[in-house]
Amino acid sequence: MKREGWFAPYVSSYFWRFVLIIVLGALTIFTASSLMYTSGFLISKASTPVENILMIYVPIVGVRTFGTSRAVIHYVERLVGHDTILRILSKMRVRLYNILEPQALFLSSRFRTGDILGMLADDIEYLQNVYLRTVFPSIIALLIYGAAVIALGTFDIAFALLMALYILVLVVVLPFLSLLFTQKRQREVKVERNRLYQKLTDAVLGMGDWVISGRQSQFVDTYEADERKVAKTDAALRSWARLRTFIGQAVIGIGVLSMLYWAAGEFADGAIAGTLIAAFVLVVFPVADAFLPVSEAVEKIPQYRNSLERLSGVNGTEQNIVSE
Repeated sequence: MKREGWFAPYVSSYFWRFVLIIVLGALTIFTASSLMYTSGFLISKASTPVENILMIYVPIVGVRTFGTSRAVIHYVERLVGHDTILRILSKMRVRLYNILEPQALFLSSRFRTGDILGMLADDIEYLQNVYLRTVFPSIIALLIYGAAVIALGTFDIAFALLMALYILVLVVVLPFLSLLFTQKRQREVKVERNRLYQKLTDAVLGMGDWVISGRQSQFVDTYEADERKVAKTDAALRSWARLRTFIGQAVIGIGVLSMLYWAAGEFADGAIAGTLIAAFVLVVFPVADAFLPVSEAVEKIPQYRNSLERLSGVNGTEQNIVSE
């Protein structure tokens, strides 16, 4: 009997839906960038004397169009994305129940109750986030990365390479450092949470023994101590998340200043109109929004791996039962 994974089968089954979600996500960033670009141009153009209001009518229409389309496309992207992921989540849960149901009489000997609770409450939910918070944002960021560098390269190749270096820090260097610093802690949090599930379920099932022995307060104290340990690790992860966000925002700030300096130089050389300076600078912000989530997406990989290992272990148990 062939052993199926918990990730690849759903990618192949929903491949075209995934493509649609990625395209819609990229279009959301494109329309947001176009909105900021036309807004910057409109503000600059409106601040200069114009002979006729029709001279700024086209950018006004552009702002309305991109503003509306951005909201609509983003809504459709979220709708399709969550509909697809909830369908996958439903199939994952049904599959897990179908694996556990034949083992109902032997669950206590094959699994600890806390492990089952952890799989039902956490592991499936983590696999949902694989798509929503890691796969889709990462692919969209890479697409926007290539499009942004190519678009800038049509104006100035040297400056495009400089901006590519800034973006590389956001999509490669910072995620790698984030994964390096949080990998151990992420695994510790996952293991400790699973241990808390086990401890809690064991205590509930053995509540009578705790009451008879008069050691209820001892259990509460030890459980709260374990919770504080998990909370301490969580606090360290949140501290790193704040530092990571600060570094990312600092890189974006340097990119904005670099774009302002470059656009002003291009205007001084007569390569672009002065009304485009604000347009080029403002377009950096929505584009940067595509790169900031990559670090958070990558640092969650250890949690996903741990969940996959636990669910694969259930798969392995199913194979043993079939062979028996």
